[in-house]
Amino acid sequence: MTAAVSVELFIAAVATLLVAHVVRCIRWATLFPNLSHVRHSDLLVGLSIGYLVNAILPFRIGELLRILYVHWRGKVQIACVVATVVLERVLDVLVVAAILLAFVAGDRLTWSVGLSVALGLAAVVATVAFGLHVPRSKRVRQWVWSVASVFSSKIKFMILDSVWTFASLLASRRYLSPRFMMLTVSMWAVYLLSYLLFARAVEAGFVEATYLLLGSPLSSPILLLAGHNLDNDLALGLLLVAYTSLPIAAVIIYGLVRDRPAIVGAMQAAHRYGFIGGELYRIVSTDKFRRASDYELFLTALFGDEHHLVSDFGLSALDDAVVHRLLHGGSDAITAVVESDGRLIIRKFAVCDAAEKLSVQAAWLNAHRGRLRTVDILEEHKGQQFYRYDMPYLIEANDFYDVIHMLPIERSAAILDDVIGQLDAFHRAHDAGIAGAEQVDRYLAVKAAGNARIILDFARTFLSGPVYTINETAYSLADWARLADPDWLRTQIADRRTTVLHGDLTIENIIVRLDGAQSWYLIDPNPDNVFNSPLIDWAKMMQSLNLGYEGLNRALPVTVTDNAIRLTVTKSHAYELLHERFVAVMRERFGAEGLREIHFHELINYMRLTPYKIRQNPEKGMTFFACSSILLNRYVERYAR
Repeated sequence: MTAAVSVELFIAAVATLLVAHVVRCIRWATLFPNLSHVRHSDLLVGLSIGYLVNAILPFRIGELLRILYVHWRGKVQIACVVATVVLERVLDVLVVAAILLAFVAGDRLTWSVGLSVALGLAAVVATVAFGLHVPRSKRVRQWVWSVASVFSSKIKFMILDSVWTFASLLASRRYLSPRFMMLTVSMWAVYLLSYLLFARAVEAGFVEATYLLLGSPLSSPILLLAGHNLDNDLALGLLLVAYTSLPIAAVIIYGLVRDRPAIVGAMQAAHRYGFIGGELYRIVSTDKFRRASDYELFLTALFGDEHHLVSDFGLSALDDAVVHRLLHGGSDAITAVVESDGRLIIRKFAVCDAAEKLSVQAAWLNAHRGRLRTVDILEEHKGQQFYRYDMPYLIEANDFYDVIHMLPIERSAAILDDVIGQLDAFHRAHDAGIAGAEQVDRYLAVKAAGNARIILDFARTFLSGPVYTINETAYSLADWARLADPDWLRTQIADRRTTVLHGDLTIENIIVRLDGAQSWYLIDPNPDNVFNSPLIDWAKMMQSLNLGYEGLNRALPVTVTDNAIRLTVTKSHAYELLHERFVAVMRERFGAEGLREIHFHELINYMRLTPYKIRQNPEKGMTFFACSSILLNRYVERYAR
């Protein structure tokens, strides 16, 4: 290098470098979700802060400050910023490797540079492979969970969130869009032009200058200068520092004038918390989950190998939708309020065997639309191992459980009477004849005797002897023996009429429109009951009103101490009044014998539910064991059959 320096070319190089940084930030912005609304100026200031620290400290420490500033100033989740920065740097390594290999191929650099290039490319391949395998490999996700679990809960979820966001960004292929590709080409063209102007300004070789700027990404210009790694050319080193520092200094001065508190706050937080401590992190909504709690549940399911249905839903059911709220449900399907094509809908989703049941459910609703008040099916989609369907979301619609506790009891009673009247007429219009003995026996063997065995085996793991109490009333496991006796079971079925059933006529499966447009409609049928007695529909309603099934689902599980079970029954006064009315209507329509049989089917309904609750949560399983015990005891005492 000669002693002369072209000031004009040097200023042009600095200005061109600033333009390249601006183009980089415009390109960076394209990687953020559309809802982020991150400003280019915030990205530019954040980038400059990062470059400033990178000029002083090695190992790209400045990237952490860059992430913090954009997170604070742009109100963007840390995981999203982390993912975009990692992806941007991965792509930069590819371009830098191509530039350096071109120099090597042209004999402008020695082949020893190839080792550094190979290491960089290996890191890129490993990073991309990891990101691609996160959604595909359960083993990779479990490994991430194990590593993240070493840290506090906040840091753990920050790691999970960042990993998943990076994997999602990689899968989105935003970096392959024409706009991104055009900006990448433009950015590197401007960078190379700036390097050329700098080389001409200091009378150095273009290849030498470019290699000085790109060849040591984990070091810093100041450390290179201090270590005399510039072939003892101190002047060139000082000019290099000035060249890289002036654009970022200009941007930071602009940022200080415009937003000094955010910059100072980011630096103070970095000092206090070790750059990105857990205190700075909280789970926030994403472009796929509007509620932070739902997103946290999804991350736990995905990486923690729990709640598989939630992770399956997040992976397979949201290609065209955003989750606004996951809804309470007690089945093997998941239900959520989602936004698709600019409108809110309710989406039901299930996998494997439950997916087949869900498709039967949708077919039943479609088949009986117009004959009975049922929900509309807007769209269905069947995947390789999943099925989903969409229903309208009506802001004025509530499930009957909520309506019962909002409206005067007289109006709830009128709705109940209307449901009973219309469904009874539907049953009679779809009479399917008398069930044969074999059909009834199969129903009793599967739904009663089979479930009784499962429940007893489970109860014995909690109870130390055959006698137990529920809320200080004594019960015995010996009472369950009659449920294994096919002759006793057979004598409980007198009405063998069959019909088309809804099959799951609980209170929460009746949706009431408070605007009065349609009054009410039914959702979530379960029409396959082996023996389709019309009394089973009424038994499902009895299941709700008698012991307060909906309240049991929301209540705390039972406690068991020395064979003493404490059950919290959360049956409201409104339920008491409707239960009395329902019993009177059933006795009037079907007589005392019909009411007895409804109570028998109610007992079987609870026995059908209990094994599912056991699988879901053992403590909840004991709640439904206690309910089944109460119903069995009441039935035997009341009817002595």
